[in-house]
Amino acid sequence: MLSDGFRETALEGLLLPSLMVIFLAVMALTWGLDRLVARLGLYDWIWHPSLFRVSLFILLFSGFALFIY
Repeated sequence: MLSDGFRETALEGLLLPSLMVIFLAVMALTWGLDRLVARLGLYDWIWHPSLFRVSLFILLFSGFALFIY
């Protein structure tokens, strides 16, 4: 259901920017990775967990966004 060169996504007749779809998917992925890192106890080795979370989200979002632009 992608149209206009992957820049808009049709969802139930509503055109959404693909970046919004990617944003929501990356939020879910980041949440899952955050839970995994916490479960493995890796936050004991990370200097600033909040900064790590934000950086992880920005890296994933930028990486996925580069696929469509």
